[in-house]
Amino acid sequence: MNNSAVIIGGMIISPLVWPILSVALGVSFSQNKDIKKSLLILLMAIVAAYLSAAVVTLVSPIKMINAEITARIEPTFLDIIIACVAGFVAALGVSHKRISSSLAGVAIATSLLPPLCVSAIGIALLDIQIFSGALLLFAANVASILFVAIITFSIVGLKKKKFSELRLKAMLVTATVLIIIANPLLTLLENQSFELLAYPTVKDILTQKLESYSPNITLDAIEVTTHNNGQMLVTTNVLLPSDLSIDYEQQKELVGALETALERPVNLKLQLQRTISILSEADQQKSQLKNKLSGTFHQVMSQQDHISVDSLQMEEDSDGFWQIQAVVRSDAIADVSINLPKTIKEQILADVGLETTVQLEIIPRQTLSSEDESIQDQLKTELQKALLQIHPELELTLLTIDDQLQPPLVTLQIKSPETLVLAELDTAGLERLVQRYVPLAGELQIEPAPEYTSE
Repeated sequence: MNNSAVIIGGMIISPLVWPILSVALGVSFSQNKDIKKSLLILLMAIVAAYLSAAVVTLVSPIKMINAEITARIEPTFLDIIIACVAGFVAALGVSHKRISSSLAGVAIATSLLPPLCVSAIGIALLDIQIFSGALLLFAANVASILFVAIITFSIVGLKKKKFSELRLKAMLVTATVLIIIANPLLTLLENQSFELLAYPTVKDILTQKLESYSPNITLDAIEVTTHNNGQMLVTTNVLLPSDLSIDYEQQKELVGALETALERPVNLKLQLQRTISILSEADQQKSQLKNKLSGTFHQVMSQQDHISVDSLQMEEDSDGFWQIQAVVRSDAIADVSINLPKTIKEQILADVGLETTVQLEIIPRQTLSSEDESIQDQLKTELQKALLQIHPELELTLLTIDDQLQPPLVTLQIKSPETLVLAELDTAGLERLVQRYVPLAGELQIEPAPEYTSE
């Protein structure tokens, strides 16, 4: 039922504590008759509780393992210590009336009935782990209470009696049982302690490694378990998109990183779960519309010379009006038509049927080079543009910069029609361009291209 009130009620009623204390009393004062009677009552109470829990589990339509069950299937040595302290207080409560009011707290601390019922649930569900874990906890509690209670009654005693052979045998038997039970509980405590310390390390390593493979891979749950042979089993659920996978080499890398950090062999079990994005009908329509807008935009931009798109953002406002913002690069900003945003807007209206606003940010494209030739190439390009503005048939065929002379000598070889005399050209604009790129240049020297040189 996973009901805390019912569970605590079963702890307080605790039909098993009193028969155990009665057995301890009978042993301490060598009362064979009381011992047999108390053992019979204890056995009957155990059988009744066991059968009741098993029958209820079989009849109940709810057969699920809840937190109250799992909390009682992994006992440790700490449970023996708690049971010993509780048994000591219970024995004192029987021998001294002034502290008998603490027996309710003792019953809750030892919790004899819940692990016994959980063990019965394990039998009904045919789960050996639940059955054995809970039964081990029950046996540890019974042996601890009985052992400490015998010692307490023998020391405190309601009557002073000599140390009997029966008492000695009972103490030896209960101590032996307690030692046998404590051995696996110590191992379980050690394993659980290591698991708690290893968990954050395992989580950090897996998170970092998986994020390095792809930021879209996430961990859903991690479980760290230690086997008796010292090997660690790490089980984790990994959420990843359908287009991603974790190959064998990456799995080996994960295992190697875990073994290096934990210093013990690791068995890694990855439970891969594919993630899909479920869109509503409205989201799907919006995505399709966005793709159409993007397609039309890139179609118009592809028709422009020497222009490339750096980024494109499309947002729909609350009124259903689309705003398009783009960053583009161009070799020459002057060549970009001022009507380009209007052209894009009209094309989108024709293709998609939507009114939009288009905003373009144009960035000049600049190529940087570590070599001196880059400056010369830029100067040559600018000079050619300037020559075309002077006359459409002028062509710069050669540019030389002689750095050995002071000031440097810049020479231009220009191809021109026969009807045009180079000496009559206005070269003031050309000289300003040269001074911009070669600040220390001297007088500009202009020569005709070889094929136009008269013999």
